[in-house]
Amino acid sequence: MPLNCELVIDLFNNGECSDIDIDEADEDFCPQPGATEDDAHEKESPPSPDSKKSYSSLVRKEHEGDGPSKTNKQKKSRKFKKKPKQNTQLKVKFGQRRRIWKKSDYIDKPHNYPGHPKPDKVQSPVEYFGAYYDEDFFENMALCTNLYYMRHTGKVLNTNKQEIKRLYGIHLLMGILSYPRYAMYWRRNISINIITSAMTRDRFSLLRNNLHVVDTDTVRARDAGNPLWKIQPVLTAVKNGCEKILRAPGRYSVDEQMIPFTGKCHLRQLVKNKPRPVGLKNFVVTTSEGLMVDFEIYYGNNPVLAHPLGLGPAVVFRLIRSVPRGSCIFFDRYFTTVPLLDTLSQLGFHGTGTIMANRVPDRKELSLKEDSKMKRGEIDQRVSNDVALVKWKDSKDCFGNSQHCFAVLHRWYSY
Repeated sequence: MPLNCELVIDLFNNGECSDIDIDEADEDFCPQPGATEDDAHEKESPPSPDSKKSYSSLVRKEHEGDGPSKTNKQKKSRKFKKKPKQNTQLKVKFGQRRRIWKKSDYIDKPHNYPGHPKPDKVQSPVEYFGAYYDEDFFENMALCTNLYYMRHTGKVLNTNKQEIKRLYGIHLLMGILSYPRYAMYWRRNISINIITSAMTRDRFSLLRNNLHVVDTDTVRARDAGNPLWKIQPVLTAVKNGCEKILRAPGRYSVDEQMIPFTGKCHLRQLVKNKPRPVGLKNFVVTTSEGLMVDFEIYYGNNPVLAHPLGLGPAVVFRLIRSVPRGSCIFFDRYFTTVPLLDTLSQLGFHGTGTIMANRVPDRKELSLKEDSKMKRGEIDQRVSNDVALVKWKDSKDCFGNSQHCFAVLHRWYSY
C-alpha cells in the first residue's frame, strides 16, 4: 500500500497521541484565533509596572486558593509523571557469581616437593641463637640501658654486652626451671649454682628493672602508630633471623600462638583453649619441620593487616610474602574463606583448611548428608571450579576446604 497523507494521520491517531508530555497550553506558542502579528509583538514587549503588580497579585491569589477554579481535566494535566531515580552508584559486584557445587571427584594437582633443604653443618645452640641476636644487638641494648639509668637516677650503671648476655641466659634458665619468685633462685637451700655464679641477686634485679632497647622515653614520629615501639628492635632482630632461613616450595602452616605475658600491657589478651591463654597474640607461618619463617604480633588497628576480605585472609597474605610460589598453605577455620582460596590460586599457591559452615557460599544448595546418616570416618565431597569441600564425620562433623588433596586422616587417642 503506498504511503499517503491519510495513512500518516491515521498512524498518529489524528495528532492526539505523542511521546512528549505537555502539561499546559503555552500561550506564547498557541496564539488565540484572530490575533495578528502586531499583537504578538506587543506581547513580546516588556510589561509595565502596573502589569507586573497585577500579575504578582494574580499569582498570590492562585496560591491562596482565591484564583479561578480549575476543571478536573486541567488538574490532571498538571500532574507530572514521576521519573525513576537514577542511581549513580553501581550495585553490580564483579567476580561474585553464583557458585555451583557438584558431587564429583576432585582431580588433585601434583605436589612433589623435595622437602626443606638441610643445612650443610649442624650448628651449636649458641650459634643458632647468634643468628637472631648478634653482637651489635647486645651492644645497643647495653648502651640504651646505661642511658636510661643515667637519665632517671643521674648515676652510672656501667653495664656491657657481656653482662646483658648473662642476663639473657639467666632468663632462659628460669624459663626451663621455674620458681614462683625469682629471688628463690638465690636462696641457700634451693639455689641454682649456674645462676648464682653468673650474677648476684641485686645486680640481676637492677638490670632487669632498667633494661631498654631504645634510647628515648618518648615515641618518635615514625613510630606514632606502633604501640610496640619500645621493643621494636627485638622484633626486628628476630625477623631478620627468620629471613635467613632458606625457603623452598613445600608445605607451610599459618596459625596463631600466644606469647605468655601476665604483666601490665593493654595488648594482653585472653584466648581460651590455649596452653598459655594469657599473653600477646602472635600470627606465625612455619615450615612443615616447625621452623618459623615470619610472624606478626596482633595489636588491634594495624594498617598492614587491613584487607577487603577480612582479618583472617589479611594475615595469610601478610605472612606468605616470602613463601615461594607453588607451595601449599595450611590454616584453620579462623582464616579460611572461599574467596581466600580463590585469591591464593590466582597468586600461585594452594590452600587447605577447615572452614565454618556459615562461610560456605550457596551452602543451601550443597545437599550434603545429614550427620545422623553418616558413619564415623565417612566423608561427603562437593567440588566447585578449583575448590573442593569435604565433610568428614568424627565425633562431630568437620568441614574442610582445599585446593589440593587431603592427607590420610588418622584419629589420635590419648591414654
